[in-house]
Amino acid sequence: RLGDDRPGVGVRPDRLPDIAWVHIPAGAFRMGSDPDTDAQAYSDEGPQHPVRLEAFAISRYPITVAQFRPFVESDGYTNAGYWTPDGRRWKADRRAPALWNDPTWALDNHPVVGVTWYEANAYCAWLSQRLGARVRLPSEAEWEKAARGVDGRIYPWGDGFDANRANV
Repeated sequence: RLGDDRPGVGVRPDRLPDIAWVHIPAGAFRMGSDPDTDAQAYSDEGPQHPVRLEAFAISRYPITVAQFRPFVESDGYTNAGYWTPDGRRWKADRRAPALWNDPTWALDNHPVVGVTWYEANAYCAWLSQRLGARVRLPSEAEWEKAARGVDGRIYPWGDGFDANRANV
């Protein structure tokens, strides 16, 4: 309600999302959790193992309501070309994500909520067309490398929880 001056969470004057992209270099990282050092690790998150990835870019912040709005207000839900065949069947006559008009969740600088994989994937296709560059959802490995770093730490900043470094 007070605005948000962080770059990468709003919309540019041309009504395209202003996304702060972070370059993640190619190379190996330690994927998974080690139950000996992470008491909250689930059994299906291990064992920790090396994975090599090509370079990629990922949004610094979750996609906001303001960034998703141009997709909803343009042809995002009406252009079948953005949607997979299963997504088109799932979507039927939907015109926006669940909770889109709920004032509790529809604040411009908050992450968009109620979005399914189909909608997120269609958003990426829409954004790809607008930017003239391929945009896609990250793989599990890419997400983990971007969030954890390369050395197997539990949190981006290290192994100890710090409420001042997380949006909790």
